[in-house]
Amino acid sequence: MDIAGKIAALLNKTVENGATEAEALAAAKKAQELMAKYHLEVLPFEPKTDSIVEEEVLTSTRKWQLRLAIVVGTNMSCKVLTQTVERHTVITLVGRETDQATARETFRMLLNVCLNGIKRVKTAARARCGVVTGIEISYATGFINAVQDEMCKTAKALMLVVPKSVDEFLYDKYPRIRSRAVRTQSTGSSFQEHEAKRAGYADGQAAFGRRALTVGKE
Repeated sequence: MDIAGKIAALLNKTVENGATEAEALAAAKKAQELMAKYHLEVLPFEPKTDSIVEEEVLTSTRKWQLRLAIVVGTNMSCKVLTQTVERHTVITLVGRETDQATARETFRMLLNVCLNGIKRVKTAARARCGVVTGIEISYATGFINAVQDEMCKTAKALMLVVPKSVDEFLYDKYPRIRSRAVRTQSTGSSFQEHEAKRAGYADGQAAFGRRALTVGKE
């Protein structure tokens, strides 16, 4: 099987196609590594590149979900566009076709893992003291911090950058585009929030294979 076939097969390993969350995430990560190798070794000798794709991946009111998309996208050679529609943020991933597909699947998988983790720690907090205030943002902050740490290592090791063609596509199509910072840091002022943030960081590391996924476990 050629490199394109291998990448396509890996990207086809999704939850919708019967893979487990861990299997789908591992496949997306491997596809990222193969595409990085392909771009670095083959593209310099081939002037043609993948077409640029832009696709809406989520509409949300939660800033932490936007921050997760930005972390995944920027570390997988993509850009993230946002548009506010009726107080909701429409999140769009833009990148070369193969990069964008991998980033999209990775984001969706990590988002699902994070949402399951939030549900788990909220259930535990409610059982212990009946209070869940700050649990979601604390867990999500820890989870995203871990994802960022792990993805930055991979991106640096593989020398991943957003291709110039992606920037040119964006500035040609959206000449008034501007950047903005997204901060979602939790206060972590209570013991419950501190524990949720710690659990989120541990699960974020686990999602990248440091240890077994803990989603669904108490």
